[in-house]
Amino acid sequence: MIANWLIKIPLAMLFALLMNLETDGVWLAITLSIFAELAILYLWYRKRKWLYRGMAIRVQ
Repeated sequence: MIANWLIKIPLAMLFALLMNLETDGVWLAITLSIFAELAILYLWYRKRKWLYRGMAIRVQ
């Protein structure tokens, strides 16, 4: 959601409307948002908090 709402849409508007790149600007914004999402997910992965969110196993 962050990559879409905070990066992709504003960049698409900036490139397409203000910089007159039209559809090329939209595709550039999509590409940049994918790289931003990659960076966000990589940083989250490096924190390793996800590693300790496993399911609890109940033994009877």
